[in-house]
Amino acid sequence: MGMAYFIDCVQQDSPVITGKINALFDEARQKKPNTSDNLNKLVKSGDLMPISGNKGSYKLSKQGMDTVDQRHK
Repeated sequence: MGMAYFIDCVQQDSPVITGKINALFDEARQKKPNTSDNLNKLVKSGDLMPISGNKGSYKLSKQGMDTVDQRHK
C-alpha cells in the first residue's frame, strides 16, 4: 500500500503497476512480495481502483489515500 501511495501521490507517476512496485523494492534492497496478489487484494479492499482499458494498471482510491493517512498519523 505504501509503495502504491508513493508512486501515485508522491512521485505522481500513475499508473501503479507491478513493475514500478518491484523496482522500488529492488531500490530499497528489500525482498519483493507477490506484488500481483497484493495489488488484487488492495483492489478487493477498495484501496486501489483498476484503470479501465489498462489491464494491470491501478490508481489509489479516496479510501486508499485515507487508509495511508490514518496509518501514518
